Amino acid sequence: MMKIGRGKNYCLFQNQPGNLIMNLAKLTTKWVAFFLLAVSSSAWSADAPLPPDAQVLIGKKIPAAVKGKAVGAIPGFLSLGGALVGNDTHGRMLGYDEGVMSDGSPLLVVSATDNDRNMEILDVLKLPPDLMTWYFEGDFKYALQHHPSKNFKWRRGREYYILSDSCEINHAEVKDQIIFALIYQEKGKEDCSHFSKHVKKAWMLDKKTWRLKTLPTKNMRCQYVAEDDCY
Repeated sequence: MMKIGRGKNYCLFQNQPGNLIMNLAKLTTKWVAFFLLAVSSSAWSADAPLPPDAQVLIGKKIPAAVKGKAVGAIPGFLSLGGALVGNDTHGRMLGYDEGVMSDGSPLLVVSATDNDRNMEILDVLKLPPDLMTWYFEGDFKYALQHHPSKNFKWRRGREYYILSDSCEINHAEVKDQIIFALIYQEKGKEDCSHFSKHVKKAWMLDKKTWRLKTLPTKNMRCQYVAEDDCY
């Protein structure tokens, strides 16, 4: 699995010469868009029920596509990308994928894979559909069989969230824990990697149940990934 890339950003307010009324109209339109995103953010709940097709994935065991070499496909799921994040007590590789179900629902899928590349889905989380930096566009079945990467598009703006798998609490690394968080970047650091304190929601992978549980975000900061580092 690969780390997903990042899109470019834009400034919400731009000083442009020209007709004052036209500029005010543009500004008003941007404020309306920002307000709608804020409403969407407050309305979204991480505890919202999963789509039925996603719910049945939890605990599902998927045989290897090629033993020892390639994992099998997750049914009805199209992956944007993900990463390996550790190992479980059985020595299986723990990883995650971001992607969509056939109904367009954006998901976080956490899995464990053994050396033969047999995979078990540990947990599934629904991500906020209108607040992620990425979204899916196009025919799902066609994308599933051809070039799915072309169907994932990027949104621009500080108000959109990315998923981070690297977090600190009180500026110290959280050892022996796997944490996922929804974050957005610090102002002025839109195009470079840094640790952001703007954490919307966080989850920890419980090592007893191997399910995700909500984690307090106080004094937490998580890595925002871009092509270059902030200095």
